[in-house]
Amino acid sequence: MSQSWSILKPGAIRSLTNQFNPERMKPFGVIVLLLLALPMLSGAQSPNPVKWTFEAKKMNTGVYELHLIARIDAGWRIYSQFGGNGTLLPTLIRFNSNPLITIEDKTEEAGKMKKSVGKGSDVGMTYFVELVNFKQIVRLKPGTSSTTITGVVRHTAVNGKTMLPPKSVNFSIMVK
Repeated sequence: MSQSWSILKPGAIRSLTNQFNPERMKPFGVIVLLLLALPMLSGAQSPNPVKWTFEAKKMNTGVYELHLIARIDAGWRIYSQFGGNGTLLPTLIRFNSNPLITIEDKTEEAGKMKKSVGKGSDVGMTYFVELVNFKQIVRLKPGTSSTTITGVVRHTAVNGKTMLPPKSVNFSIMVK
């Protein structure tokens, strides 16, 4: 007498596949998508503690002083362009090529400057809080009455707990 051992009864596989119904899985998928999208739906954004304004002041005929002004939220700072040996991420200002102007000297900076020495180091860092005005003198080439000066400022905002990724801000300043 021989016995046949079967773990599953006939028709058991068909019964299992009928139980897996994609229509029944839709609510579960919606819940997973909502959980994944929750940070975006809650309005979570990375902070923007530095607000920039850009302007030009006429100094003389064909000579302008450009102002790239950063207003920095309380508790935050950005590094100087000339931050000293310890600044890993200095503020960078790049003017795009424009054959109608000449850029004079280096970009100056004025504002609430602070200096500090890193922990466990004797290397100093220079940074700004509240406000910094980057000033650049430009001269129009003879025969030029107006032009647009464009470029980019890249800065890194830091507070006591967070260092944001470097942020690039494009600017466009009309001189006439």
